[in-house]
Amino acid sequence: MLRVCRAAGAEQLAANAYDDVRRGVYLIIHDLIEKAYALLGHARLKTLLPEHLEQAVEHLGYNVKAYLVSVEDVSIPKAHVVAAARLALAKHYNGLRISAAAIEHLLLVVSTILFRWVRAAVGLVAHAGRKRLEARDLKNIWPIAENCPDVTLYNRFTGHYSTSRK
Repeated sequence: MLRVCRAAGAEQLAANAYDDVRRGVYLIIHDLIEKAYALLGHARLKTLLPEHLEQAVEHLGYNVKAYLVSVEDVSIPKAHVVAAARLALAKHYNGLRISAAAIEHLLLVVSTILFRWVRAAVGLVAHAGRKRLEARDLKNIWPIAENCPDVTLYNRFTGHYSTSRK
């Protein structure tokens, strides 16, 4: 996670912000899998594929394709995404599997969402004249995302995507 935060422009990261970033990643993964599972249930399939994740992202109203980041440049450790996805699947969705291609797609989507989330928080830090990214900066992004054009972010507190599109 620190790699993504550094790539987004954070010079320093407070301990409470690191915990919030990790929790936010888990909630993003859980939300995407939940939406994909709802779409997958209609097809009576047991394996989650990249197409289902793409449909889930579109269903949530998040424009990821316009902002995809390169996984080589900014990435969350693949083991963390796999562990979070399997934990979400084991807790809530019995018997559902996730394909290797879907893991790669999930890694790309989550990295993009996380990068944009932290990048917006870094803007608040710079505006405040600080170098350290704190948890309050991550929490204060949501009112800004609701009022700024072309900003769509995942709100881990309400479990919804905040968007300026009306």
